[in-house]
Amino acid sequence: MILAVVKDLAVKFTKEQLNEAAAAFETDRSNLLSVEGKDEGEILSNLLVAAFVRTRMDKGMAMQDAIREYSSRVRGMIAPKK
Repeated sequence: MILAVVKDLAVKFTKEQLNEAAAAFETDRSNLLSVEGKDEGEILSNLLVAAFVRTRMDKGMAMQDAIREYSSRVRGMIAPKK
């Protein structure tokens, strides 16, 4: 995930546009929004994270808070349980 790309996408596009672009990329690797990324996984990650962030922003959450929430969820998934 490239944070600057995610922020840019979340500001420029609606959650519907982001979800549509992610679905198209998953289906046939169409990069409808010309998303940057070093490989296909990073491009898809940027789209999915931007869609998550935009969804939270549409509900009134600040972008930074939405990014923190996403990061916290990821850390929760990969951190070993104590």
